[in-house]
Amino acid sequence: SFNPCDHFLDVVSLDYRADDRLRKSQRALDAVCGLHAETYRGVADADFAPMDASRASSRAPGSPESRVSVKSTTLSSSYYGGQKQIPAIHSIRHQWLAFRLLTARGWREQTRNTAALLFKYTLNAFFSVMFGLVYFQMRRDQTSIQNREGILFFMAMNLAFSAPIGVSQVIPAQLRVVNAERTSRLYSEFAYLASVFVINLPLECAPQIIWSAITYFMTDLRHGTTHYLLYTGILLLENFVGIGLGMALSVSLKSPELAGQIAPAVSVLFLMFSGYFLNEESIPIYLRWLKYISFVRYSFQALSVNEFRGATFSCAHAVGPVCIQKGGTVLKQLDFDGVHIVDNAFILAGMILGFNVLALLIFISNKPKFLRFAGKRQPAVAAAVLGGPSSSDGGCGAHDHSAASSTSPRAADVV
Repeated sequence: SFNPCDHFLDVVSLDYRADDRLRKSQRALDAVCGLHAETYRGVADADFAPMDASRASSRAPGSPESRVSVKSTTLSSSYYGGQKQIPAIHSIRHQWLAFRLLTARGWREQTRNTAALLFKYTLNAFFSVMFGLVYFQMRRDQTSIQNREGILFFMAMNLAFSAPIGVSQVIPAQLRVVNAERTSRLYSEFAYLASVFVINLPLECAPQIIWSAITYFMTDLRHGTTHYLLYTGILLLENFVGIGLGMALSVSLKSPELAGQIAPAVSVLFLMFSGYFLNEESIPIYLRWLKYISFVRYSFQALSVNEFRGATFSCAHAVGPVCIQKGGTVLKQLDFDGVHIVDNAFILAGMILGFNVLALLIFISNKPKFLRFAGKRQPAVAAAVLGGPSSSDGGCGAHDHSAASSTSPRAADVV
């Protein structure tokens, strides 16, 4: 039941119910005026004159109005000057401030529902333990070759669904508030999307590191610190790509329910061309291009190379006369013998950048649109649109329009 208008009135009004309340509200108002002046310092506009000095000195000493720290603050009339955005919004300082505030707000919002987070992490832990029990302590024999392929694909498939589905529902749930804030030019699209990406990193990646480690050691995948670190790094890269894909879907859809239906379908499309269900040479030539955009394919390839290249297996439990003793033979059967982990890691990193840039472009193109004014914009109209100086007494950067009308021909024309 929070009303932003009521909050605004509380912030800019003095509370006379008690002396301590008056002092507290006075300090708050002084702080608001100071921040307002500091934000737009150096952004000059001749159309807006500062408050007349004679009017400021006419206030009675000790009156509530005289104690308000009135700053001579001006705004850029971007609508009147032909520009379309306030320069201060795109300054590095403003971007950083907006990013911090959006990150703090987004983190509170996404971690508020502890029951949902607990259920999600418990379910992930359950499947990790289940995978570990089903493939528990695999031997290095002929049977374990197929089992190792299976568990590696399951790990890649799990990340292909969890991250995109979860992230794709974040922005649609906030879309109404975000569009209102974008219309008010409170922050840029980049600052908002960067905050969403950073918030989802610990929420999506940190638990996956724990669950993947549980599965890795329970199933007894390839021994060695290097192989374990490569395994973890590949899964982290895939998780980052999944977050980027989820953000691209999130800015394209307008409802969380629709996002929950579209994201799994997109993940299934990537799984079809991962190289596990279908040999890459068997893919029809007119659909073969889809394998190059399947991030699951690059992740599964790198995991398989990390597990099988240079590995050896015994002929125990061999079916028939065929016995695969070298891991390179397994990679050749999967058509992964020419795959290099470093190359796939760079491809996944490029896909992380690509999906996030795509999300930013879609988000910018989907910004709220309004009809333009038919006539020439006057300074007073520009001031009203930008929330600039008003004719009210007191406040930040207020000035006397009546005085200006007697001295400024332009102001008189407007009146």
